[in-house]
Amino acid sequence: MLDPDEGVVRPRFPNLIIGCVVAGLVLLGRTVSSGLVAGPQRDATYGPPETRSTPGRMSAHPQQNSELLPEADHIFRQAAEDYRAGRIAQALAGLKEGLKAYPDDPPMLHLAGLIHSSLGENQAAQLYLERAVKLWPDHPVYWINLGIFYMRISRIAEAEKSLRRSVAASPNPTAYNLLGLIRLDRNAGEEAVDFLKKSLDLTRDDVRSWYYLGLAHQSLAQNDSALSCYQEALRLAPRDFYTNLQLAKLFLKRGQRQDALRYLKMAQELRPDEPETFRLLSEAYLGTGDMESALTWGRRAAQAR
Repeated sequence: MLDPDEGVVRPRFPNLIIGCVVAGLVLLGRTVSSGLVAGPQRDATYGPPETRSTPGRMSAHPQQNSELLPEADHIFRQAAEDYRAGRIAQALAGLKEGLKAYPDDPPMLHLAGLIHSSLGENQAAQLYLERAVKLWPDHPVYWINLGIFYMRISRIAEAEKSLRRSVAASPNPTAYNLLGLIRLDRNAGEEAVDFLKKSLDLTRDDVRSWYYLGLAHQSLAQNDSALSCYQEALRLAPRDFYTNLQLAKLFLKRGQRQDALRYLKMAQELRPDEPETFRLLSEAYLGTGDMESALTWGRRAAQAR
């Protein structure tokens, strides 16, 4: 793990990953809340390989062919809509009935797995998610979500394998980001840098990639490179709390307290009740000789414990 004494904000791992699953489910070209990536639509142009050329791939459905099954698609879309609307039980009930008719339908299996994962029902989630990728092995988003699920339950080796399968199917920033996080969490900073640079090769405007690349550089004591990454992340998202906080910590480590205060004030504005920001504000003011402000923020930090 990264050493917090070195002034590095940990990569919110695995808490960030849990949040991705619960609040940002990837749903085949649409998302619940804020999604990770835009996956392919449910259609014949990006369907399971069996559906592209082999009629009757599902033994329960001899009518299956390269055309989209309207009924299965309707069941899937209704379940996704129910889930977005907070009708969890209704969404699962619809999927359960749908899977009776279409037991090997990857989108329905995948969605059922995501919903069970968001509810903390890990055994059921694993069953559905693994079944979906087995039936649709070249779907990069399915592998991402299976990898995220494994990260949630601390099966990191399996998570990494799943994410590598995702980029093998189709190189994508999300999988590279998560692979970088795993390497960073394992104190393999150089490998993390490599993965995160691959993410940025695909999209230069991904705030998370720049932020995590900054963390990776900082873990290797490459502070100038880290600073450049954080500044690019902040250019793309000026009101990102974590980037402002990390820049402040880096400037504090360098003894540039006035610069640190600028970012700490923004961080405190963004999250007014964050105890770590109180502590760092106290430290920064103390370094500038402003004892009154240092004491004020120090008291707030103590009260927030």
